Order: sequence, then structure tokens, then C-alpha cells
Amino acid sequence: MDCREPKLRVLVRILGLTLILNGCATTTDFGVIERPSRLPAPTELACTAFRPVTWSKSDTNSTIRQVKAHNAVYAALCAAKSASGLQPDR
Repeated sequence: MDCREPKLRVLVRILGLTLILNGCATTTDFGVIERPSRLPAPTELACTAFRPVTWSKSDTNSTIRQVKAHNAVYAALCAAKSASGLQPDR
């Protein structure tokens, strides 16, 4: 019996490693990657995530100045309503 025990342990380890390694295997289809016909301009991408900000009556003058600066950049890049047209939250 002592003679078979080391062989059994080796067999169990090999089978265990086989199962573990097969579990890590992945298959990926690297078919043709289609590229868009036109890449959007950086400002176009920014304008999809970049929005005007509003302020409340309780905001400090410094915060309101920063909001107006942010909105001016948005208006310049994204041709949106001018920052002066935005009104504070009520």
C-alpha cells in the first residue's frame, strides 16, 4: 500500500492542476475589428460629458465665479446657451 500512495498523490495533483489550468483557458474571437468611419473631435467627445452647472443662492461668490467660468468654457466649446443665460437654482 505504501508503494501506491505516492503515485496516487501525484495523480491527484496532476488531475487537480489540469482542472485548474483548464478553468483559466479562454477562447476569444479576434475577428475583424471595425473602425468608425469618422473619429469624433475631442470637443465633440467632451460636450457629451460636459454640461453647464447651476448654482444656488447659498453658494459663495467664489463658487459662483467658478461656475460661470466653467459655463463660459462649455459655451465656447459646445456652442450652447451662453453662461450668462443660466439662472441660479431656486
